[in-house]
Amino acid sequence: ESSGVPKGTKVKDTILAEAAAKAGLRKHLPRRVGRGDVANSLEALLGHAWLKKLISMDEIVSCLKASSLNPAEDFARLAELALSKIRP
Repeated sequence: ESSGVPKGTKVKDTILAEAAAKAGLRKHLPRRVGRGDVANSLEALLGHAWLKKLISMDEIVSCLKASSLNPAEDFARLAELALSKIRP
């Protein structure tokens, strides 16, 4: 049932930072960037790609619903998709 109010859960910075490293996003960031900033950059990448309509909500959901037992792998897959759409 849709209530019109966004619902979600917090994803730990460690998971997002691991996903950023797996997706190759880490190499585009300065060397001395902490885990929290790496996680924030992944969130910014995904937000930018979605707001610019480069990725759809269906694509986001399908990446995150993958059968992987490791959420970092699912987020890495999503980050790779976003990166591929931003820089063709």
